[in-house]
Amino acid sequence: MTTKDNTSLTKNTDVKYESITDIKSYKVSGFDLVVTTSDGNTTTLKDGLTNLVLGNIELRDTTGKTINQDHIISSIKAYQLGLDTVYLADKLVSEEVAPETTKNESEQQVKDIIADTGKTLETSLQQKIKEYEALIKKQAEDLKENIKFEKSEQSSQKKEIVDKKVTQELAKNLKPAEEAVVNNVSAPPATPISPASSSSSSSEQVEKTPVPLPTPEVPLFITGKLAAETDSGKTGDNITNISTPTFTGNATPGATASLIINKTHYPLDIDKDGKWTISLSSPLPDGHYEVNFTITGSGGKTVTSTTTIVIDSEITGLTASLDPASDSGVAGDSITNNPKPVLQGTSEPGSIINVIIGGMTLTTVTNADGQWYLSPGTNLPDGVYHYQVTATDEAGNTATVNNTVTIDKTAPDATFTLSTATDSGLQGDFLTNIPQPVFVGKTEPGARVILTLQWQRL
Repeated sequence: MTTKDNTSLTKNTDVKYESITDIKSYKVSGFDLVVTTSDGNTTTLKDGLTNLVLGNIELRDTTGKTINQDHIISSIKAYQLGLDTVYLADKLVSEEVAPETTKNESEQQVKDIIADTGKTLETSLQQKIKEYEALIKKQAEDLKENIKFEKSEQSSQKKEIVDKKVTQELAKNLKPAEEAVVNNVSAPPATPISPASSSSSSSEQVEKTPVPLPTPEVPLFITGKLAAETDSGKTGDNITNISTPTFTGNATPGATASLIINKTHYPLDIDKDGKWTISLSSPLPDGHYEVNFTITGSGGKTVTSTTTIVIDSEITGLTASLDPASDSGVAGDSITNNPKPVLQGTSEPGSIINVIIGGMTLTTVTNADGQWYLSPGTNLPDGVYHYQVTATDEAGNTATVNNTVTIDKTAPDATFTLSTATDSGLQGDFLTNIPQPVFVGKTEPGARVILTLQWQRL
């Protein structure tokens, strides 16, 4: 295990802010702090208690939790006040006793203070412990606000003034905790330290200087996407039917940024909130495009993000017809005896198909080959139906076709007889002496007539 001493962190403009992390245990030795990290290294912080109160140092335990002055003050053991109290008391007495006060008198005063402290612990330690801790916390906070530094030619005088004020406040208010708060390890009693002499008056006013903190580095970043108003079709699929789309995004304010698409550079104007928006001035033909968003910081560092978009401004290939399986009778005549015929067609893959027929709206989506099929959910009465088919592709483009289908599920009326010229003898008796008679009849217009005689189709 190694031990090292840090130089005094007295509050002045030359002192750098110090942070110590991964602290496993700590103890107080006079105004010094002795800390031990998890790797076993021990560090003595000269005037650590003073600098902790003044905010010149930061301490964190192995979990990353901050160790503040409240923790340090509350960790001082009752019996530890022995030698350390000599230091505090001597500092305090130097303010109150006349110059001719002897060493023996000072020692007697220290012994009296220790004796009085022991009696107090015996009679009211348990009852006063919470009150003391609250008072200590309040005094420590007040101390941070009230102590001010005054510029002086000698930094040692500043340190002595601060030491004296801290000593006075702690000597008046510091009381022992019931147990020392030393993280999982016991520490030996602190070694007494002789207080430094001061040539400055305790009433001397000093000026408080803010602690310089490191300036955090501003991250360099840029993001971009199609703006909502030009993202036609499905939101977020990067497919649009607008040939001059608008892009929007966020980036580091104050940096230089641009959008690059189809080999054209568009400079971006980033506002104070880090937002930017731009609309392309040159139309893009239908197709797939890579879009690069590039930003460069003041130090020359460059960051790039990339996305892809599809420009699709039209829909092609929409067809609609009666499915062959439902096309009874003459193929391709759009006449069927099926009251729930299947309609079919083609369009772009993934297109939404809406068919309006007989007051009903039917919907489906084309498959990977661009084919679609639909059938009414209820029977259609006999009649001629005009139906409309609308297709909408992924980019939001639409196309419409119209067609007709005839539902005829009722057999037609039909009559026939021998023609007058070939009906010899009594008319209408279907008796004739003509070997090649002529038959005549009547049925639906356009109906197909098949005559079968003696089981032979004529």
